[in-house]
Amino acid sequence: MNNKITSGLDALDYSELRQFPERSSLWLLDTWYNLRGLVQLVDSPIVPYLDFENAVQQETTFISRDLRKEESDLLYSVPVQGVGKSEAERETLPIYVLVEHQSSVDSLMAYRLHSYMSQIWDRNLSEHKSKSLPLSEWRLPTVIGILFYTGDRRWSAPLSLRELSTPRGPFDVYVPECRFLLLDVKHTSAETLTGPDHPLGWGLTVLQQEHESEAALRSAIVSTVERLLSLGPDEANQRDKVLSYLYMLIFGRRPREEREGLVHVIHDLIEDKSLRAKEESRVQTIAQSLFEDGMKAGEQRGIEIGEQRGEQRGEQRGIEIGEQRGIEIGEQRGIEIGEQRGEQRGEVRAKREVTLKTLHTRFDDVPDELTRKIGRMRSLKRLDAIFTQVLEAQSLEDIEW
Repeated sequence: MNNKITSGLDALDYSELRQFPERSSLWLLDTWYNLRGLVQLVDSPIVPYLDFENAVQQETTFISRDLRKEESDLLYSVPVQGVGKSEAERETLPIYVLVEHQSSVDSLMAYRLHSYMSQIWDRNLSEHKSKSLPLSEWRLPTVIGILFYTGDRRWSAPLSLRELSTPRGPFDVYVPECRFLLLDVKHTSAETLTGPDHPLGWGLTVLQQEHESEAALRSAIVSTVERLLSLGPDEANQRDKVLSYLYMLIFGRRPREEREGLVHVIHDLIEDKSLRAKEESRVQTIAQSLFEDGMKAGEQRGIEIGEQRGEQRGEQRGIEIGEQRGIEIGEQRGIEIGEQRGEQRGEVRAKREVTLKTLHTRFDDVPDELTRKIGRMRSLKRLDAIFTQVLEAQSLEDIEW
């Protein structure tokens, strides 16, 4: 692992990255094969009836009743396929699969999910109207709601409108059932998660240990990585997705003194030299991204960084951050000034450099026009968006530039 990146990460306390659960969980589930793995865990009998390979991710911003946007969801339209039918006989009616991520218990989750479902129906009916479909042919699509819960407390809130409503007894018939599926990751046995032998389930066994001892986490990592490395060439994308998630979890949730050792646990299991080199490059890219995000914390965070880095960064760090003020002012003063300057100049320059480096590392024959365009960018927000695309894109065509 690159020493510069390692030392930078050691100095940043990423265990406090509050957005890690939401960002990483949605990123992990934004592929059709991990969607299939999730459905296998919560309702395996319906898996053969869904054509996951042709699933299409839909727009996912819902408006709650208090007019706040909710963007912690994934929505897929998945074609129905008949078991034993020929390709020509395959049904094309889509089933919608709505995945809601939660890291804390929400007592009104059943109501929230139902409100999202209503918005999906509204959208679908509007499409019927725009196509001038006869009213007699209007139908509501099936929506399967899945709650992907990663909190430490056991989920205890109602999972259906009927459970949430009162009174009961003879009046239940007037309240729709609308039951939602639940995967309570922390309170599902590891045997259940790994039962389907899907990479997603193996990755989630590591998430179960995110707050446990280093030894427990190491054991989960070893079991998961050994299984991932046994996957065939056709499943390389699934392996890479889960491995990247493990790096994010290590840097996002574990103490800084454990991170390098935990990453080495993964890399030491990889016997293929080319794959090991690829993973070392991948973890450096993820680490650099986290490093850049951490540098936005401002002057106070800069002082804390300076105290942690201290003599480890030494003269070189003083030169990089102090610049015009010089080494004699000292690293502490240099960090304070560097943070002030960094917000105005350093962040944009560093983000351009890491974006270009990652782009040329991941892809061959990068168009000169794209390189020049990134080199001229001055908006940190735009650079962040381009960097995320470069990191996750499968080809240059996936980058919206």
